[in-house]
Amino acid sequence: MIEKEFKDLLSNIELDSGIYKDNNKLVNLIIDLIKSNINKNFKIINIINESNPLSFDKDYKIIIEYTIKNKSFSYAIVNDIINNEIENILYLNLKNNYFDQNKSFVRNDNVITVFLKDFSLQIISIPDKNIIEDKDNNIYAINDYEIDNNYLEKYQMKFNRFDSTINIIRYFLNEDNININTNILELILCYALRKYESDNSIISNLKAFNLGVDDLLEGKMITPIEEEYKENRLSGDFINKAEYNLFRLSSKAVNMLEKSDETNKIIKNLKLLRSRINMNLPRDGKFVEINVTPNYVVKDKTIEWSFNIVGTELSNSGGEYEYNDENYIMCCHKATLKGLQYAVKNKLGKNIIIKCNTLKPFRLDNLSYEGQSRFANIIAYIKDNDLMVDYKVI
Repeated sequence: MIEKEFKDLLSNIELDSGIYKDNNKLVNLIIDLIKSNINKNFKIINIINESNPLSFDKDYKIIIEYTIKNKSFSYAIVNDIINNEIENILYLNLKNNYFDQNKSFVRNDNVITVFLKDFSLQIISIPDKNIIEDKDNNIYAINDYEIDNNYLEKYQMKFNRFDSTINIIRYFLNEDNININTNILELILCYALRKYESDNSIISNLKAFNLGVDDLLEGKMITPIEEEYKENRLSGDFINKAEYNLFRLSSKAVNMLEKSDETNKIIKNLKLLRSRINMNLPRDGKFVEINVTPNYVVKDKTIEWSFNIVGTELSNSGGEYEYNDENYIMCCHKATLKGLQYAVKNKLGKNIIIKCNTLKPFRLDNLSYEGQSRFANIIAYIKDNDLMVDYKVI
């Protein structure tokens, strides 16, 4: 990806973030309505807006910590009462045109999903620990959210392109149709920005993030620094040390990547993400240009695969195939893979431009099953060797 294309991509993503900001105004209005209108038997201790600033995820969430005067009630009763309260407040105080036309609310234990016109909002209610009778209820302490949230906010303030960096990382994930929990991405980025020098640009942040992923894959501990634990009066030793180690600020006791099938999937996705970032970072320095346009053996009748690395004596060709679209694409694929292998073997550089008189061989929607398979081998080679490749028409 050239610098202009990268900047255009970033502009579009930051434009999407403007949509998030508009939606978040409504989320903050809902918070104010709940605070102002909650039944006097309840006391709101804290409300945290945990909305994810990624408009394509539509992940909007608030967490309410509350207490109640009559602490003799069971958790189930209290939970039902607070849910009723919240729904009534929104029904009475929000205009109808804010809600989705088909449904307004769905409840699941202590979570209400509010379906608004342009997005959905999760409202999670967490009672004071003193009124929870059933210790087996899946309720987590609000303090953990406060600690982790404050930790992230500190880095978001110090590095003002933090959120934009996460946005573009999520964009790359969506391009490959894979998923990684945003909290994992944020924790790696915090670690990386602290450890590796960054000029606070998106490009520099992405390079630091990839170095953080490298450290994680090498088994290094991805954690906040000890001073940050002490600032929050947290102590203890890290436990559950495993092949991969990622810890939040709120707990040294829980490794977010403790060995499991889910961890294996996350690690695989992080490797794919690292390759995607490397392939798309704007290039600087030396370019390697490889021309893969097939040669005619007999004009308009037969062709051969052929590549030459521009500015060098490195070239090769071979085969003789009937001239048709499928064979033409096949020759381009053969030449591309062989050209990349020559570039890697001769250590010419990782910034590569594949030049051809058509882009058909490099667009999946143009390819047969066999063509897709051949192109998949090219992509795998690019990822395995951390190459950054563009395709250009000559």
